[in-house]
Amino acid sequence: MTAKPLLANLEEAIAPYRETASGLFLDIDGTLSEIVPLPHEATISPAIRAAVATLASRLELVCIVTGRPAANGKRMVGLEQLTYVGNHGMEWIQEGNVFTDRTAAPYAADVERALEAVKQQCGRTDAIIEEKACSFAVHYRNSADPQAIEHMALEAIEKQDGCRVRVLTGKAHINVLPPVTLNKGTAVRSLVESHRLGWALIAGDDVTDIDAFREARDLASTSGFRCTNVAVLGEDCPEGLLELADYTLGSVGEMEGFLTWWAHTP
Repeated sequence: MTAKPLLANLEEAIAPYRETASGLFLDIDGTLSEIVPLPHEATISPAIRAAVATLASRLELVCIVTGRPAANGKRMVGLEQLTYVGNHGMEWIQEGNVFTDRTAAPYAADVERALEAVKQQCGRTDAIIEEKACSFAVHYRNSADPQAIEHMALEAIEKQDGCRVRVLTGKAHINVLPPVTLNKGTAVRSLVESHRLGWALIAGDDVTDIDAFREARDLASTSGFRCTNVAVLGEDCPEGLLELADYTLGSVGEMEGFLTWWAHTP
């Protein structure tokens, strides 16, 4: 089924939230904030922040699900009442409590070895290496030769014999993580089940959001749960995300318009 434009189907898209306990899962980069050359310079508009705050007062759960560290995501969004899942499902901030999944700990040395190898290989290039707890990312969106940077980083990791890491390629960046079965999808499933949600809207724009879309669809196929997957279109939107999307938004600006409309809709 081809995804529909969300702004042309607003009432249809959110209809279930009036009927059951509902949730909202939102990615940050490319969904709530524009993708910028330097990740630390990304911002979220006051209008989006205000709309999300209003929706958090109405819905059973509003969760930010991001590849950024959970604390970083919380600082960006700036709303205490939300749940934050960061580092691709490995970190949680919920009701003021911070959790780090322990299954990633045994692979910390492997991730560190991969990080040092990438630093040696790419440290003198124009790549940006973003270090996180138990993972890291290599950004090359504005590099003079993005493909060369990607190749160099992947080659550096591959040369580390026995290095137990998982590599995810995203929009002009790669994520290097422990090889554990944690991702945005496992977070969505856990929170849907723990909050007993009957419906949720999930929005994202990148490869890692595919796991969230897929897990929501799987839950919907085996229970009474319903989901609405929204792909935010942008440069290099992954085909796999579109295949699992029910609706599309054309930009972060359209996301702002949608959230603002929803926040003002009874």
